[in-house]
Amino acid sequence: MLPVDPLMAEHKLIERMIRQINRELARMQATRQANPKFIDVTTDFFRVYTDICHYGKEEHILFSELAAKPLLPEHRTIIGQLMKEHAFLRKVVKELINSKEQYEHGRQEALPDIERAMGIISTSYTKDIEEEEKHLFSPAMEYFSQKEQGDMLEAITQFDARIIHELYKEKVMQLEQGQM
Repeated sequence: MLPVDPLMAEHKLIERMIRQINRELARMQATRQANPKFIDVTTDFFRVYTDICHYGKEEHILFSELAAKPLLPEHRTIIGQLMKEHAFLRKVVKELINSKEQYEHGRQEALPDIERAMGIISTSYTKDIEEEEKHLFSPAMEYFSQKEQGDMLEAITQFDARIIHELYKEKVMQLEQGQM
C-alpha cells in the first residue's frame, strides 16, 4: 500500500458528500428554503473530516515530506496551489456557517450566500481531488524510497489513531477555559 492510498480512499467519501451537497442545492433552489440541520452536518464534515483529518495528513505528512525533496517545478507549483485552495475552502466553510446562522435568525436574504458557499465547496473540492489524483499523488511517490513510503504510511496510520483524541481533548480544554 502506498501512502496516498488512504488519502484517495478519503477522497471517495468526500465525493459522496459532494453528491449530497449537489442534491441539497437542487432541493434548495426548488423550494427556496435551506435546511440548517443539513448545513450543520455538512460543515462538521468539512471542518473535522476534510480539514483536520484529510488535509492534516496531506499538509503535515505528505506535503511536508515533499517539501524536503528536490521537486520538479510543476510539482512544487501544484502543492502551493493546493495549500492556497485548502485555505480558501476553510474560509468558505466558515462563510457557510455564518450564512446559516443568519438564515436561522430569519434573514431569508442569507439563502443565496448559503447556495453560493455550497456551490463553491462542491466545485472546488471536486477540482482539488482531481488535481491531486491526476497530477500529484502518483508522481509524488517517485520521490520516496520504499522505506520512506513505509514511514509515511505509518505516520498516516498514527495520525488517524490519535486525531479523534486530540480533537476532543481540545474541546474539553476549551470548555474548561470558558472559551465555549
